[in-house]
Amino acid sequence: MTPTAVPGQPVSNLTGAYQAPASASAGAGATIATLQFSGWNSGNLKTYAAAVGRPAPSYTQISVDGASTTTATSKNGPFEVAIDQEALLDVAPRAAQRAYFADGSIQGMYDALTDVAGDVAQHDITALSISWMYCESEVDSNTRAVLEDAVDRVVAAGATTFAAAGDTGASCDGKIGASYPASSPAVISVGGTTLAKSGNTYLESVWHNSSGATGGGYSTFSRPSYQAGTGIGGNSREVPDISALADPNVGPGIYTDTYKGWVLGGGTSLATPLLAGELASTLSARGCTVGIGDIHNTLYAHPSDFRDVTNGSNGTYVARRGYDLATGLGTPNWAALSKVLPTRSGCKQVSPVGSFDAASAGNGTVKVTGWADDSSSSSSALAVKVTVGGATAGTLTANTGRSDVDKAMKISGNHGYSGTASTTATGAQQVCVTAVNVGAGADSLLGCKSVTFPLTSPEGSLDVVSAGPGTVSVAGWAFDQGDKVAADPVKVTFSNGLLASPIGVIHADQPRPDVDHAKNITGNHGFSGALPVSRSGNQQVCVTAENIGSAGHDTLLGCKNITLPDMSPQGSFDTASAATYGAVTVAGWAFDPSDTTTSTTVDATIGGVAAGTVATSTTRADVNRAKHVTGSHGFTGTLTTTKTGNQQVCLTAENTGSGSDKSLGCKTVTFPTNSPQGAFDTATSAHASVTVSGWAFDPDDTSQPVPVRVSVGGAATPAPLSAAAPRADVDRAKSITGNHGYTGTVTTTKTGKQQVCVTAINFSHGSDTNLGCKSVTIR
Repeated sequence: MTPTAVPGQPVSNLTGAYQAPASASAGAGATIATLQFSGWNSGNLKTYAAAVGRPAPSYTQISVDGASTTTATSKNGPFEVAIDQEALLDVAPRAAQRAYFADGSIQGMYDALTDVAGDVAQHDITALSISWMYCESEVDSNTRAVLEDAVDRVVAAGATTFAAAGDTGASCDGKIGASYPASSPAVISVGGTTLAKSGNTYLESVWHNSSGATGGGYSTFSRPSYQAGTGIGGNSREVPDISALADPNVGPGIYTDTYKGWVLGGGTSLATPLLAGELASTLSARGCTVGIGDIHNTLYAHPSDFRDVTNGSNGTYVARRGYDLATGLGTPNWAALSKVLPTRSGCKQVSPVGSFDAASAGNGTVKVTGWADDSSSSSSALAVKVTVGGATAGTLTANTGRSDVDKAMKISGNHGYSGTASTTATGAQQVCVTAVNVGAGADSLLGCKSVTFPLTSPEGSLDVVSAGPGTVSVAGWAFDQGDKVAADPVKVTFSNGLLASPIGVIHADQPRPDVDHAKNITGNHGFSGALPVSRSGNQQVCVTAENIGSAGHDTLLGCKNITLPDMSPQGSFDTASAATYGAVTVAGWAFDPSDTTTSTTVDATIGGVAAGTVATSTTRADVNRAKHVTGSHGFTGTLTTTKTGNQQVCLTAENTGSGSDKSLGCKTVTFPTNSPQGAFDTATSAHASVTVSGWAFDPDDTSQPVPVRVSVGGAATPAPLSAAAPRADVDRAKSITGNHGYTGTVTTTKTGKQQVCVTAINFSHGSDTNLGCKSVTIR
């Protein structure tokens, strides 16, 4: 099998999307452990390796408490194992794999975690990937505390632990809640995305479709300190932490003999080993694979090192800018994270050391002080990166004297930093300082501090909102505290709960001496203006002052309820008549209040099908008098249709200005069918024959005699009769001319009592008409 035979997402996208090492030697020196609750055929891993053109990895199976490494515990169990081990081969091809097989019980998981913890140092385990889970509701607090002890020992030993957040949205086993061990504060909880590539650009959204949805929501654990700045309310541990590809519709091909070949992998069971493998590859690329344990603080201190997934939801929680309960921080950029991930003793790298001593906020600025030194280059001034709320605010240089540091660290040179960085943030924010690595090693987070930035957003008041025909007028004042001279833009919107529809923008550029006096400012800060609108009825109008300074945010000045007059057309559908086939004459009146001098177009439908338009063009003095308008607002017109029988004729006046189209109503009209009309008057029998008489004509052409078909006992006679005899009574009654009577004798082989029926045959529009049946006795 060749690599081109492997279906699904190519391996290059699995590493390319997350800026992970992609060489054939990725993961060299690292060992990645997995925890499994089902046996499998490990030969599938060799088959997969051959298909993707890679050597089979070093793979070791460990039976925990005698659990089988080959017996499936469910039909899907071996496939779950295959996803883990084959995904690791995709992103960390040179990493060694150790799979720990347990029986799926609480005791089994505890013993497996205990075994992993004991093996971390001996087997250089860099990361642990867990795709199996329990619902938190299934594990009582005492049992969870015991499991947490085992998890903590794994992480403390140095193995960064990743666990799947689940594939059923915010629910676990049908109940709202998180899954364990992904909810453990010591574990990296992994959510799922849908991944697509357009050109060289990767696009991601929350995984939620018919195949499942990423886990995400609130845990029963208390909120850990590293989640203090997520912006999510509550005091609970939030999951997931980070995410990766999980949509099985666009997942990579996984080889498993359970399903007799290739199946696309997916679920957070795929995302979890992908991220565990990519962390191992990232550490390997830095030159040291000694595990670094819990990395939550680093991840949450560098949200800009993630692709922020802002589209979609998991069915309960919606993605948004920044951290959310659908994809957490987003999906990682390992190239960026490589520079800030910590190191452990035992590595040759020497990363910077230092201290973040103090931080103070100004108007759009933050001043930080401290010291930093990199032993790789102690004589050089080190760069120090400052972030505010996860966004880069600037870079300073540690080039001022700090004799206390020199004395304590037994170094010389200038290693202190004190400087100001710019930010647009306001309110409480996390300010973090990172020393940028020189030479071997990695960047070092020197610490974070909570700082409250002064408000520099606009201030103002919405004084008046009034409604006019097709307009909204607003008045008030506003100025931006970051720039008290400029005329602040003021945005006017219709509001409907969380949704806002724009009306327009005016500027606060009119004199308001009362505001200047009260606020001790100068300039023009009043606004007053009318904006065109198309809505009518009860509406809520909101006004927002837009931020224009270097920091701050837009300020809602207020909302007011108003009633806008309806500027939609007015009118009436007076009459509708259909005297002839295929036509109806309609009449009524209509005008548009926005422009009473212009003709109004009236759209028509017959039986739900568009049937043309008529226009107002005739004078309706009664309408002008009643509505206090002038002009020609009446309409009369004929519409054509192929409909017959009872039909709904509906008219709608088209809107031309503010407002919307206006239904003038519907009327039920009976359209003639134009089928033949007639009567079967008499029927008399004789030997082997029947004589019939009556009349018939076709409205489509009353000058032509209508053929009349006679049947006896259900059998039609060979030739029809012709309604060509004079019937003055019929002509007089039906207001027609011509000869429309029929009398004729037809022969038959039928005897005894028989039904004789007469049918008038249709010419054009319509259909044949049964004129009736009579019972006769034939000798």
